[in-house]
Amino acid sequence: MSREQIIDKHKNLFWYTPEGEKQHISDALLVERILNDGTLDDYRELVATLGGKRVAEVFFFGYRSPEAELLS
Repeated sequence: MSREQIIDKHKNLFWYTPEGEKQHISDALLVERILNDGTLDDYRELVATLGGKRVAEVFFFGYRSPEAELLS
């Protein structure tokens, strides 16, 4: 599954993001929303797509705020 497919599948998690901007969501916001509101299967899809190392980097080092990360 691609990053864009994950975002499209879980667009309800990004209800406040304009439709045309959803594909520009940062890794930090994607990881945050999946970890906060997704299921274990959603997390597994995320790791399979971004890679465990990238998810860990974002989780431990890449988070600022959803507003700051939205279009990074």
